[in-house]
Amino acid sequence: MAEDKGFEKIIERNGKSIYKIAFVYMKNRFDADDVYQEVLLRYLKYRPHFENCEHEKNWFVAVTINACKSFKTSAWQRHNVTVDDDSWSQILADNTESREISQDNAVMDALMQLDDDTRLIMQMYYYEGYSVKEISIMTQLKETSVYMRLSRGRKKMGRILSER
Repeated sequence: MAEDKGFEKIIERNGKSIYKIAFVYMKNRFDADDVYQEVLLRYLKYRPHFENCEHEKNWFVAVTINACKSFKTSAWQRHNVTVDDDSWSQILADNTESREISQDNAVMDALMQLDDDTRLIMQMYYYEGYSVKEISIMTQLKETSVYMRLSRGRKKMGRILSER
């Protein structure tokens, strides 16, 4: 029973972040649901010991990224066509006004047009609030690579949004 409470707290602290990262990487809620479930199963299987909340969050982000990459390269994904999903309007509708939602939808549409790795880094930096150094550690990229992807992502999103 106490184990269930601990697992519930883990989900409360990390669930939204796991799902957002999975959604942005996978580009649809169905695959994001599968990744979310896989991450939680990995937690239950390995029961890692966390030194602090930051270590816990970093573990979940790293495992989510790895699960997304594994899922994208799986035989199932290679032989099936998935339809991109614009469910962000539902996710954003929680705490924003309708005018803000339409602006956010335009930004999300532009974000979803970026390649997987750039989109993930943009989401982690702007929506999750991670620093470049933290992103570098979690994605195992050099900080200069993270800066470069952020720069390229901003430029491409700027072009996409200016065409609207």
